[in-house]
Amino acid sequence: MERLELFMRSDALADEEAIEPLLKTADLTRQLISAQAYDDLSVFIRYTIQEEYYEAFSWILEVVQEEYDRPDAALPAEAACDLGRSIRNYDAFAARLQFDPAVLQNGFEKVYDEHREVDSFFNISVHRTGYSHIYLVTEENFDTRDNDYIRYRLLFRKEPWYP
Repeated sequence: MERLELFMRSDALADEEAIEPLLKTADLTRQLISAQAYDDLSVFIRYTIQEEYYEAFSWILEVVQEEYDRPDAALPAEAACDLGRSIRNYDAFAARLQFDPAVLQNGFEKVYDEHREVDSFFNISVHRTGYSHIYLVTEENFDTRDNDYIRYRLLFRKEPWYP
């Protein structure tokens, strides 16, 4: 979406005290949702995290939460936003997300090499956040080449998760 690119290039969110860019953030988020531009919404979320615009990040999540609270939500019943392998200023990110370190659900996934031997495995954990329709998923990768890493995702669900 061209408007999203222009907004991100403008660096309007650099001033954390300015309310107008945050209102535009909420408006743009609603437009992306109504246009079903979920990939662009993911880009917007990643942008706010990478640039450490955590106030704008919170506003986006509030709009997503509001949308899922509506009976006729324009968002899919379940969607994910890949955040990558690292998050700058993780403490600020976790604080804005109101991350609960207790594991809501835990899973395990093996990855095999071409010889069908285990090459690596993921320890997948789902965590509650301060938003009833938004969850943080951490995927800890352990492999035979000692290239361990954690991949982060946000999981959006229409129905709240009850273990």
